[in-house]
Amino acid sequence: MADFCEDKIDQDFSSPGYAKGNGLAENTVKQVKYLLIKLDENWEEFQYALQEWRNTPSHTGYSPSQIFVNRVMRTKLPVLPELCHVNTENAALGANAKKEALQAKADKLGGKELKELVPGQRVLVQQLKGIGKKPRWDNSGTIVNKNGDHQSYYVDLDTGERLLRNRIYLRELSENHDLLKDSFIHECVSNLPRRSERIAARMNQ
Repeated sequence: MADFCEDKIDQDFSSPGYAKGNGLAENTVKQVKYLLIKLDENWEEFQYALQEWRNTPSHTGYSPSQIFVNRVMRTKLPVLPELCHVNTENAALGANAKKEALQAKADKLGGKELKELVPGQRVLVQQLKGIGKKPRWDNSGTIVNKNGDHQSYYVDLDTGERLLRNRIYLRELSENHDLLKDSFIHECVSNLPRRSERIAARMNQ
């Protein structure tokens, strides 16, 4: 089983703090929860209902079992024997139909398309804590690479950490931002009174 999982399954990480990036899994969990609530949390009835849910076609015209195991699964309800045969063509068609339906839904919603970032580019990183109150852009770092086909990137922070963040939490930095930041810090430090002056001022109070 371990060898099968290593060869056949690609581990794909979603960025934290952005539930929409893992919307398919979240939506499936929601449907299964509603099914369990509908049956008053009766586990035995839930097992049979889950079998029927796997055979129920979605808006794409294909059921989860047809897409995942390439056939209709046997349940308590009678089914034609030929439907239980493995059909890889239906699985591919179902997966493509699902992908096209989701893309059409995303295009319909619209929204601003953010510019793609490139490795080596300097960015500001938004803090995930306190997003609902007031977003803070007090971290800066460098783009390492993009996370596959997702809209998320690996970022090396100036503090030494490496994070995975969605594009909406990254903001491009101007070329002279770091220079302005260093000059601002230098100006603040240079304007501080010397230690001897501070001690003398305190003694004169």
